[in-house]
Parts: sequence; structure tokens; C-alpha cells
Amino acid sequence: MTNKQFLLLAIGCLALCLALSTACTTAQVARTSASPGHTVQSVTEESVPGHTGTPTPTPTPIPPTATPTPAPLSATPLPTNTPAPSPSPTETPAIQQPTGADVTFPFALGNTWVYSGTIYTGFSPTEIFTATYVVTESVAALQSHPPYTIVRIHREQAPSPIPSDDDWWSAESLTASEDYWYIVEDATVYRLKDEPDLDAIPTSIVSGTGKIELVFPLKVGQRWYLNERMQKLYPGYETDSMLRKVVQQGTIETPVATFEKCFQMTEVVGGYTPEMWFCPGVGIVARKADHSGTPSGMHELLMKYKVQ
Repeated sequence: MTNKQFLLLAIGCLALCLALSTACTTAQVARTSASPGHTVQSVTEESVPGHTGTPTPTPTPIPPTATPTPAPLSATPLPTNTPAPSPSPTETPAIQQPTGADVTFPFALGNTWVYSGTIYTGFSPTEIFTATYVVTESVAALQSHPPYTIVRIHREQAPSPIPSDDDWWSAESLTASEDYWYIVEDATVYRLKDEPDLDAIPTSIVSGTGKIELVFPLKVGQRWYLNERMQKLYPGYETDSMLRKVVQQGTIETPVATFEKCFQMTEVVGGYTPEMWFCPGVGIVARKADHSGTPSGMHELLMKYKVQ
């Protein structure tokens, strides 16, 4: 097998593993919603058996040294006159923001986030191939379906104007356009890959490919499994597989700004260690996933945004 064939195979494996955190949750994300009186388990470090301390906040996360972050297209928030995406004829935005008092994710119609992304893989830390891309995500539609709020996010991904190793990643492989959905129920935010059936909620959450994305209010030491199946298998939180943990609250630097009092979350999925930074009132400002055994992964940093 040639080096190029091996690397192309590695890229395919990376894409499969990164999709695992969503695909593994099929038919399991929110069966809890169908059971009266059930609430998503969310505990602090103090209530976890065997825990002896609280995670110590640390400064800004250190990105992979072999894969420099691409320079931003612009280091300013998006202008307020940026046109909002038009909802489809079947979607009527009934509200501008979920009403849960603890939900600090800004889901107003037209809110937009632009990220600079890098994907990388290689044989060794000294031989890494990278490619860069730009992602734009926006709130395309918002609906109230009590007790749920349904948020449709449109995601556009395109190659970055920054040069990359095009021999390994073609422009076509870096180009994508898709929608995904958030469902907000009280203080819990689910993320679904497929459009929910508004006439069958919470059944559509269970049957879709989704996960429990956020449980508000966020605090250091909080933890929850991404799906109900893992929660039932490991009720004592003694495994890291698909267990999301809020490990610190601190400061993170991005091309657009330095954000304070943000929450860093980590988990382990399919040999990768995903990491996400969420800033109240702003949204997700950074995503990262590194493989535990090989120099491969991805990271995305916020470079523009417009929220209201």
C-alpha cells in the first residue's frame, strides 16, 4: 500500500470516528422525554464516588503544535446588517429565543457563527498533512412546539483561501452543505442530525440520530452521557466513553476575540477526545478532536459572529 493510499484510508477512518458521537446515539438520545417525571442526570464532581477534588481551571487550551491555526478572514464580529437566512415555506419562526431561564445559547433567528477549521493526519508528528476550510453556521428557522423549541441550523463548509495540501484533500471533499437541529426542552439541549417529526416529539428525538448536547446551567464538575443507553450501562459515571464533562471555566483566545468565563467540555468517543468550548451569550467558540494514538484530528475556532 502506498503512502498516499494509507493516508486516504486514515482520512476515511477519521471521518467515521468523528461521526460516531452522533451516529452512536441513534434511537437512544432522549427516551427520557417519553417518561413522565424523568430528568436528565447531571451531577457535580462532589457527588461522584471516589472523587477527591475539583478540576483546576487552566488558561487557554493549547492547539496541536504541528497544525497551526489558519489566519482569520476577518477578526471582527459580523455586521449587524448581515441578511438572515430565509426559513422554508413550512417553517414559521414563532419565537426569537427559547424561554428557559437557564439556556444561554443565543438561538435568535439569523444568529450566525463563522469558524476557521483545520483537519490533519500523518504517519508521525514530523510528517503531518493539513487542509483548511471555513464553516458558516446560522439559525435558519425557529419554532415553538410546547414544551419544545425546535431550532434549525444551516451549516456551509468550503475550502479556505489559505493554501493547503490539496494533493490529499480536494476542494470537493472540503465542501459541504447540511442542516442539523437543536431541540430545547426546559434546560436541556438535544442535537439531532435528522429533522424531527413535530407530531411525534419526543419519539422523533429517540428515533433520530442525536445526542444530549448541553444541560444548563453549566458548571464545573457537571457531567452527563451523550445518550441514555450509556447512562443506563454506567450509572456511576465510571467510564469516559461518551461521557461529557465540564472540566473548567476560564478564558479562551480565538481569532475574533478573547472570551472569558467560558466552559470547556471533553469526552471520549471512538478513540478520539473531542473538546468543546461554550461561552454564555455567544455560543460554541471552539471545537477540537484529536486521536489518542495517531497525529490526526481537527479543530475549529470562531472567527466571526453575529448574535442578538
